[in-house]
Amino acid sequence: AATDYALLGLAFGAAVYGAFMTTIGYLKNLESMTWVWRWMNYISWEYYGWTAMMVNEMTGRTFQAGESWGQFSPQIDGTVVLDTYQIGGVKIWVNVLALIGLSIVVRIACALWTHFVLTGQKRK
Repeated sequence: AATDYALLGLAFGAAVYGAFMTTIGYLKNLESMTWVWRWMNYISWEYYGWTAMMVNEMTGRTFQAGESWGQFSPQIDGTVVLDTYQIGGVKIWVNVLALIGLSIVVRIACALWTHFVLTGQKRK
């Protein structure tokens, strides 16, 4: 019986994580998504973690693009990268608080599910 729950959890978790990863804005800009998919950003901890990491790594940095066809490319400012992904103006501490809040909500939901649904079921 425990194996059934574990397999169901793995399959459901893979589907949810796949949906979250495709809608965080890395593969497709948020502006080009319809409202049907855009709401997933607000409940996705991948979105908050990824945007906080991008702002932390790209703000105030300049990158050399390298040599292309024997010519050196111009330098790229980190804010241009952030504007490309449309995540300018993100505050890292707000994302950290969102991650902590989402972790608490998931922990409470799992505890309530375990207490009310799984406890008391007959084990085979």
